[in-house]
Amino acid sequence: MTSLQELTNFKVENSIGFEITQLQRMSELVELGVSRLENVTTKQEASGASLKDKHHLERLHLFWKGVRNGYDSDGNYNEYDSDLSYSDSDMNSENECDGNMIPEPSMHSETEEERLQTTNSNDVPSLDHIPDTASEVLEGLEPHHNLKYLWISWYNGAKAPTWLATSLTHLQTLRLENCGEWQRLSLERLSLLRKLVLIKMKNASVLSIRSPEEIILIGMQKLHTCSCTSMGDLNSSLRVLKIEQCPVLKVFPLFQNSQQFKIERMSWLSSLTKLTINDCPHLHVHNPLPPSTIVSELFIAGVSTLPRVEGSSHGTLRIGRHPNDIFSFDSDELMILDDKSLSFHSLRSLTRLVIDGCKNLMSVSFESLRQLLRLKSLRIYNCPQLFSSNVPSELTSEDTTATEASSSGYPSRDELLHLPLNLIPSLKKVTIRFCSLRFYGNKEGFARFTFLEGIAISRCPELISSLVHNNRKDEQVNGRWLLPPSIVELEIQDDNYLQMLQPCFPGSLTHLKRLQVQGNPNLTSLQLHSCTELQELIIQSCRSLNSLQGLQSLCNLRLLRAYRCLGDLGGDERCLLPQSIEELDIDEYFQETLQPFFPRNLTCLKKLRVSGTTSFKSLELMSCTALEHLKIEGCASLATLVGLQSLHSLRHLEVFRCPSLPLCLESLSGQGYELCPRLERLQIDDLSILTTSLCQHLISVQFLELYGDPYLYIRGVEVARLTDEQERALQLLTSLQELQFKSHDSLVDLPTGLHNLPSLKRLKIDNCKSIMRLPEKGLPPSLEELHISNCSKELADHCRMLESKLMVSTD
Repeated sequence: MTSLQELTNFKVENSIGFEITQLQRMSELVELGVSRLENVTTKQEASGASLKDKHHLERLHLFWKGVRNGYDSDGNYNEYDSDLSYSDSDMNSENECDGNMIPEPSMHSETEEERLQTTNSNDVPSLDHIPDTASEVLEGLEPHHNLKYLWISWYNGAKAPTWLATSLTHLQTLRLENCGEWQRLSLERLSLLRKLVLIKMKNASVLSIRSPEEIILIGMQKLHTCSCTSMGDLNSSLRVLKIEQCPVLKVFPLFQNSQQFKIERMSWLSSLTKLTINDCPHLHVHNPLPPSTIVSELFIAGVSTLPRVEGSSHGTLRIGRHPNDIFSFDSDELMILDDKSLSFHSLRSLTRLVIDGCKNLMSVSFESLRQLLRLKSLRIYNCPQLFSSNVPSELTSEDTTATEASSSGYPSRDELLHLPLNLIPSLKKVTIRFCSLRFYGNKEGFARFTFLEGIAISRCPELISSLVHNNRKDEQVNGRWLLPPSIVELEIQDDNYLQMLQPCFPGSLTHLKRLQVQGNPNLTSLQLHSCTELQELIIQSCRSLNSLQGLQSLCNLRLLRAYRCLGDLGGDERCLLPQSIEELDIDEYFQETLQPFFPRNLTCLKKLRVSGTTSFKSLELMSCTALEHLKIEGCASLATLVGLQSLHSLRHLEVFRCPSLPLCLESLSGQGYELCPRLERLQIDDLSILTTSLCQHLISVQFLELYGDPYLYIRGVEVARLTDEQERALQLLTSLQELQFKSHDSLVDLPTGLHNLPSLKRLKIDNCKSIMRLPEKGLPPSLEELHISNCSKELADHCRMLESKLMVSTD
């Protein structure tokens, strides 16, 4: 083994063949890892490894651990060791001495060694002598001065080895982890050091460095000061900085006032690309962040002088809480957002800015926002105190004085939000939610923001009222909102005060393609005459809406979703719709009859969904001749279905929770009509539909889903198996290729004649826990796939026995 070049896990044992002196003749080693160094007791024994004579050695890991069963490990920190990491494959390689793996150190768990040091139990030996022994051992492990990478873990000596600062003139990467007794870390002599990683050095209080490119400091509980011997070199070289869980750290190089070390602010940390400062409440950062335009990863939290910030300087930046963190609290620190709290000059390439949960934020600097030259999206959430007091003159209306504003009901100027949308020409979309904001100036002035393409406003009633006219004496003006002609998407949600809405555009020029009005319970009128380019209209939970004017003139409308609002739009129980509509979704329709109707009886409607409409009794589809997909759901009173025989293009039918509909389908079939000749997909929750005459003619159906109706079980009606009549009806579906049973809690037996379906290729059984076995006569020979999910163990085991014949999947 004298020519061995890589040995990542040499475990020192107190047995012949595993002494550390076994390393003496391995003079060709390039990479070496040595563990269980607590088994080495003297400097002379450690020197026997002859590490100082290994001229080729570049990577060295020295690892101590407890004298009993090691330690608990709950952390993995190899992410900080791209240069000096030993992967699992390395640990299990042929270059191990005994096949065991060096355990990964933990940042959070107390080691067995540490626990032993604090106990006086008679059956546990004291380790008070270990620090002095460890210091001598480490002194004897001096490597050759050509060493480039050094990693020391769980060393419990009281002092650093003398050779660390004097002999390792070529050292580039240094990682010290859980070396708990070191108090002062003087590393300024390591002039070539590029990467420094210090993790959980629990007693280290002072750190001095020169100018590494990467600095990682984590869990340094007593570290209060970090100094640097070459500020200029550190400023130009530092690329990665990560400081976490350093609760008493106050001073860090380059975070002090830049004038103290004579560095221009524009060149401050200009090479930094990754910056994390987390849980360092006493750290003073005198300059705003991020420091440069090239910061790709930025995370600041738990720093008293800085707001919570996450993102990058050229993509998305979030100020305040993160929506995915359910434990995060509102950001209290930030009151004024300007160049003193955030380095806007470094954000010139920022494309998306989110301000969320800054409940004490009162002001945003427009001069700062002007610098965001490429900003496309601005989102403001949960900032109830946000107003602006530094209003640029170009945002104020020339014909509106402060006195006029006050007399017309506006608050004073210092209480008004002035949206700086026209200050950022690149801005495309603005989203504002849960904020008490207003728009200052003439209501028509909002139309000047001609760069905007999207606006979303939710739960901001004061902002909407400051934009929408409310003149009850003039019905033509009431509800009028003059919008920029560039707007493509508009969303208005959760405004309890909005009563009338009339989107308008200068010169009747509009690009509005999507309009969503949701959760506005007092909205009575929506006028759409000016929205001639509209393609998607979504109206949800506007229960007072009884006037929807201009809908018929929307000749480009493709999608209409109307929830709890769509009433009689055409008279004579007909719902007059634009003939361009391709998808219609109606929920909680409150008329007794629904009859979609189109001008000149020309229609493009391909998909119709009607749901939750308990009041209406009749659905008339004579005009829906192009319909391909029909879904009827939760219509308890629906007993009449007119015009089904006209749907020659229907390919997909879904019927759920419509108890009166099976009788209607039976009566239609009995009239001699050919119903749904091209139907390919059928999804039902009432098995009695199978026995109607409708299913006797569905020779083209390829997909059938039988869904369990939970309301049947609530009423005490249990379906244990298909009736003989339903079994016979199923046999008529000779083109059926996929059959699914879903959520049939009481279904005990699958259809006995399942094996007779000649075209069946795929069978899925989901959440049918009472089925214990497959049919006695087996499955059809055409079957290729069998999928079982959330079913009994007995059924799953039975299906696995067929894995040699077809593809079987079980959870």
